[in-house]
Amino acid sequence: MAKILGLQQKTQNILILESAITDVTCIIGTVAMMQIATSGGVAPGNVIGSTLASFVFAIAIGLGAGGIWLYASEFITRINKTVFPAVSFVFAIYGLTEFLGFSGAIASLAFGLTLSNHRQLGLYKFIDKIDKYQTVTERDRHFYEELVFILKTFFFIYLGVSMKISDLVPFIIAGLIVMGTYLLRHLYVKMLHPQLERRDARVLSLLVPKGLAAAVLAGLPATINMEGAPIIENITYSVVFISILLTSIAVTIGELKDVKTIQPLDEKN
Repeated sequence: MAKILGLQQKTQNILILESAITDVTCIIGTVAMMQIATSGGVAPGNVIGSTLASFVFAIAIGLGAGGIWLYASEFITRINKTVFPAVSFVFAIYGLTEFLGFSGAIASLAFGLTLSNHRQLGLYKFIDKIDKYQTVTERDRHFYEELVFILKTFFFIYLGVSMKISDLVPFIIAGLIVMGTYLLRHLYVKMLHPQLERRDARVLSLLVPKGLAAAVLAGLPATINMEGAPIIENITYSVVFISILLTSIAVTIGELKDVKTIQPLDEKN
């Protein structure tokens, strides 16, 4: 959505990083809460330590894998000119990182970041003549966009199949949570990103990263027969649905207002 709306690159980067960090914190937070529910307590130091380790080691793995891919990409493209070898390599990175107990999502993010920003990251100091190695082409970008579109479609199917509308209480609770989230989001943007343009700040206040990770994690409490698992699941699905719906409506209304504001100015000119 950030790309389609034509937001500044800085704003797009903020949203991408938020989405990745949200997934990791959702996973760690859910596991910690499940540990509290099953064992009656959790060590705060262990949670903080595991969070930092997950980020640091996952980023290190992603950066290292990105450097290896840059070094080997020229040779690989001679054998296979499709983009699938890169996708397969990302799957391998994700699986290896998760196997080691760190965040595969963050490692994949660091890998992609390395391909497009290897010079800014200073990898040329470690790999000679790095500029000659192939990075991400336009064809690769279009292919990844198609994959994202397919995954989004299946996500909405999964969300619709999983939701149960037999009780309105989860929807009411979810609505209150979403409204509170938007209020905090507005304060966050106002305090930490005051330099953004008005339009970017408004859209950033509305685009709250809620989606696939939260929906998948909502089903974990039921696997350990946690008390209240169905309620947790229904509320989470409702939060995802309502936040997506309200964000789409609010962003559309904001864009229409901008168009109506610009048109009279053009007529005056």
